[in-house]
Amino acid sequence: MTAGERRLVMVVNNEVSGDSRVQRTARAAADAGWRVRVVGRATGPALERYCSHAVETLLVPVEPILSQPRGRRDAAAVRRARSVLAVRDRDAGHAGAVPALRFVRHGAWRLLDPWVQDLELAFAPFVEQFRPHLIHAHDRHTIPLAARSAAALRAAGLPTAWVLDAHEYVAATAGRGARGLRGFVRRAMVVGEQGEFIRDADGVVTVSRTLAARLQRDHRLVVPPTVILNSPAVGEGGGATPTLRDVVRVGPATPLVVYAGGCAPPRGVSSAVEALVQLPQVHLALVTAADDPHVPGLLALADDLGVRDRTHRVDYVPAEHVVDLLASADVGLVPLLHRPNHEISLVTKYLEYLHAGLPVVTSDVREMAHFTQEHRLGEVFTAGDPAALAEALRSVLAARDAYAARVRSSAAVAATAWASQARRLLDVYDSAAERALGDGSPSGNRGERP
Repeated sequence: MTAGERRLVMVVNNEVSGDSRVQRTARAAADAGWRVRVVGRATGPALERYCSHAVETLLVPVEPILSQPRGRRDAAAVRRARSVLAVRDRDAGHAGAVPALRFVRHGAWRLLDPWVQDLELAFAPFVEQFRPHLIHAHDRHTIPLAARSAAALRAAGLPTAWVLDAHEYVAATAGRGARGLRGFVRRAMVVGEQGEFIRDADGVVTVSRTLAARLQRDHRLVVPPTVILNSPAVGEGGGATPTLRDVVRVGPATPLVVYAGGCAPPRGVSSAVEALVQLPQVHLALVTAADDPHVPGLLALADDLGVRDRTHRVDYVPAEHVVDLLASADVGLVPLLHRPNHEISLVTKYLEYLHAGLPVVTSDVREMAHFTQEHRLGEVFTAGDPAALAEALRSVLAARDAYAARVRSSAAVAATAWASQARRLLDVYDSAAERALGDGSPSGNRGERP
């Protein structure tokens, strides 16, 4: 089979437009000759379809059938859904399993997380009609879908492989603050979705070495996950984006600090606003979604502190334009508070700052603090401490050119470039697809279950 005949479907439980990892990996595959379809979730009731960079994107509405409250369920629709899912379980090799034991072993997710199965029922036709040779599942919600669609296609005679992309450590966050028995059950359910199928995947990729090690340990994987950083592709935007200084209307002599990303309280952005009180010449640009519900509170805080005129909200730009937008700032800011998933990876915004040539000021979350200090790329402050953040910013701004020069010349930063990440990803794809096309030998992670 030639490269041009290879078909890839990516599945993700979001609307795709705000997910740079999905967009970037899809484009890399298309550039390598794969015919690519991305299937994401529509926010409205209608199917949406568009093409960009040789990637077809479908946004599919998900009808609540099994997740509908019991009193409002359509009994006939529920019976049909369960019948379809039973066949999909059979194709995935669960025909002989005892349901009660399966529920206990894998957190009873079929019973407790019916939304995941509603998503599968909605997405599966658009996945399987494309007849992909490879399915790339982004994060936990799409794991059962990818595993069972690959099994259904193999049962129909098409050698289909699937790859799991673990964006975060779900075992650490699955409880969502729930305590006691409720938290335990939710964690078991969420981890169970991953645990049931991960050893059947033809490849596993993830976002950091720390998370790769944890996944290998937790699921007893024979082959460690491949680390694919979500680095930006420098120059992919073509230089057509206005500079950040143009957008916020400050001149080149004005110190400008940028934070890019969501503004929920665990992101620690309020510390940055509070730090401005101690930095009377510094402006802060918040590159966020226009509808981020936490931004009004941050702007109100800025107003109360008398720094509103130096706090600017800037709209997101497409992923390929982010580096160009950020490059005119002086410092990139990562003020994350201590949370399990904040500790274990170099987050997207951090990599975007570095590839825009910006020194960074990061809180003392483990991976980014270590990388920053080891390679002298900026300064580290105590998470949640505005005074410590202000001091770190003063240090970097006072020697900004020297820090920036180290960022631009750093071999460690160069090693994170998207070109090398894309090559590793495509190697995973090729290995998985060739295995499926060849003798049908199983994934290196398959075998006797623990």
